[in-house]
Amino acid sequence: MSKKPSLLLLLAGLLVATAGCGLFKKKQPVAISVDGTIQQGDQVLQQDNSLYDDYPIEVENGWVIHATMTSAAFDTYLILIDPANNRAAFNDDDQSLGGNGTNSQVTFTATQAGTYHVYANSYQAGSVGAYHVTITAGPAGSAPTVAVPVLPAAPAAPAAPAAPAPIAPAPAP
Repeated sequence: MSKKPSLLLLLAGLLVATAGCGLFKKKQPVAISVDGTIQQGDQVLQQDNSLYDDYPIEVENGWVIHATMTSAAFDTYLILIDPANNRAAFNDDDQSLGGNGTNSQVTFTATQAGTYHVYANSYQAGSVGAYHVTITAGPAGSAPTVAVPVLPAAPAAPAAPAAPAPIAPAPAP
């Protein structure tokens, strides 16, 4: 008797048994929009003791990952960590998002499939407050879109008051 039919039956059985466990499941494009808060008790970045929130996403090799972070409360900093735990991309100031350059944006094409982490971070240790983050990831040219709020520029500092006009001396009697 040939062993090929038995081997084929075994492989077919394995495929059926693993079909529902996610082993062959295709990853879905990502579209996240979150209002969050950097606050005491959040995770701390060892390099500079700044606080951050972690947004893990599952992506396929070649997918385009795009993240933005805006805040009127603090200077934002985005960090993208790849599946090997390396910093893949980062950004501190992106003028196109308003906020006088205190908002951040990264775009990166995944070099491997797996879990990437988007760190919504503050630029300076001790900075806290509300923020908005959007994260999209999907095949190049078809990544989902999420509306990104563009913050108005912070109001300009008030002008220094004009110096009072000098007081002329009183005329001599």
